[in-house]
Amino acid sequence: DEYTSWMVKLLGSSGNSKYRETINKLSQKPTNKRVRRHAEIAKSDLFKWKKWNPQVLNKELWQNDLSLDENRAYAMIKSDDLALKEIGAKRVVKLNLFSPKILAVIESDFENHYDISSRDKQFLHTYAWFARALGASGNQDYAPLLEAAKSQKGGSSYIKKHAHRALKNLK
Repeated sequence: DEYTSWMVKLLGSSGNSKYRETINKLSQKPTNKRVRRHAEIAKSDLFKWKKWNPQVLNKELWQNDLSLDENRAYAMIKSDDLALKEIGAKRVVKLNLFSPKILAVIESDFENHYDISSRDKQFLHTYAWFARALGASGNQDYAPLLEAAKSQKGGSSYIKKHAHRALKNLK
């Protein structure tokens, strides 16, 4: 059922190995297909979040002028892990966490990477979400950077496309 599916996903994102047995049971039990599918995802998420949670809750990165959600997104974006950076950028967009500090980190990182030609899906998705976050901020200061990313020679067409869409959001 839907409620159980969401709960098993939460167990996976806890990163706490004490839930491994419960998740394993839900992935094997004769439960409905949706619960089994989410339990399988939760199994792999358990290991990712075990590694990521200390980064997300890193007190050295804590900014007193940011909310809890903003601090978590800030820490995610400052991570070296592209998948965690992407999750952070998604949170910025979906939760409207457009703090100048967060956007400054996104801007700097995007500026240093948008013109890299890569076929790595995680790289492309991460920096597409960075472009999207800059566009969703509504801040016209990011228009020149997004224009440069959209108009670059070489680089990734995927990032160019998302920079173009983000630029449209600013207008």
